[in-house]
Amino acid sequence: MTELGEREKEVLRSVVSHYAATGEPVSSRTASRISGLGLSSASIRNIMADLEDEGYICHTHASSGRLPTDKGYRYFVDHLMSGVTLSHQERRRIKEHYEDESVALEDILKQTSELLSTFTNQTGIVTIADFGGVIWRRVDFVRIKPSRILAIFVSKRGVVTNRVVNIDEPLTQDELDKLARYLNERFGDLPLNMVQQQLLAQMEDERRRFDKLLDLSIKISEQMFTKEKGASVFVGAKQNILGLSGSEDIERLRALYTALEQKSRLVKILGECISGGPRIYIGKEFDVDELSDYSLVANTYGMDDGVLGTIGIIGPTRMQYAKLIAIVDFTAQIVSRLLSQK
Repeated sequence: MTELGEREKEVLRSVVSHYAATGEPVSSRTASRISGLGLSSASIRNIMADLEDEGYICHTHASSGRLPTDKGYRYFVDHLMSGVTLSHQERRRIKEHYEDESVALEDILKQTSELLSTFTNQTGIVTIADFGGVIWRRVDFVRIKPSRILAIFVSKRGVVTNRVVNIDEPLTQDELDKLARYLNERFGDLPLNMVQQQLLAQMEDERRRFDKLLDLSIKISEQMFTKEKGASVFVGAKQNILGLSGSEDIERLRALYTALEQKSRLVKILGECISGGPRIYIGKEFDVDELSDYSLVANTYGMDDGVLGTIGIIGPTRMQYAKLIAIVDFTAQIVSRLLSQK
């Protein structure tokens, strides 16, 4: 990007801040008043014209005020934005959301997406990455119906996740307990992907030599681990993004809502955030047409031994970036601390 002079920076800061707060295009008179430069409207108008020529701001018609472009938002986020510290009350509200420390991993992530949505009036998104490298501690099975069981997996770090599994033939709770003991004794301290590989290899090479119990353990484990492959996405309050966009393009909003429901594109986008640290995507930076009017603020969460996934907020490009970054970062810290203490 072109390096801006101090006057250009202050005018761009004024345009982005005022438009993000009000949704109203910014006139040269308004920019003159709020920029603190002490320049006349005519001088501000000339600076705004230069910023428009460089692609940082635009206007909808000749007599309207200016509003930021994606390039303008990016420059603001990278060079002009001041950090925001959450108030004690805001931090307390987020912490109180996680008072029940016994909640399973998936429930924590679902709660987090809803918390972010409620707290920001945007759309909260949480992903959990591939669980294949997580170390096995134990698994328990609870009989729900004759051919339907709840599999409860506990990692070596103590993170709990569960999955309802359908089986071909009915099992008693006693048989399920025996099956869990077999798996726990044989596969403790191994990564889940290695457990699955060993089970499948045994099924292929020694199927006839193993009894009914092993065969059932393979089927249950295959279902359980197959569903864990790839990232899972939890999306909270998708209606928030529709209510705040201000866009007249109903078809674009409908396409975005569909993209959120399908979730597959979010997996790819949020997966790129796993490299660590806060990430911000603005408008066309998504390289996804349905998201070209929106921005994403995201950060990673995890445990002492690595990143587990991404926490983020998606909303219109006209958003309070500094505030949302502070909320996402603090929430990611709380979730990471909670998981590490389990």
